[in-house]
Amino acid sequence: MAVSMQTHDLDIRPISDLRNKFSEVADLVQDGQPIIFTKNGYGYMVTMSYNAFKSIQDPVLAELKRTRSWRVTIAITPGKNRWSF
Repeated sequence: MAVSMQTHDLDIRPISDLRNKFSEVADLVQDGQPIIFTKNGYGYMVTMSYNAFKSIQDPVLAELKRTRSWRVTIAITPGKNRWSF
């Protein structure tokens, strides 16, 4: 049985929870809490709500555009995400 752990307000779970406890994970993410998933004991991915992602993304993109240090294109279409730098 997989055990999830919480450290410093971070929810860290095995990747199997994404499949086995999807509803629980989705509810936590929609409540604004990002979740770190591990695979074989190592960090593998982070999931968060779209609104949380946008709140992080918007200031970063604004600063990149302001400094013109990077050209960033983000296209989000159903089923496909494309990032180019």
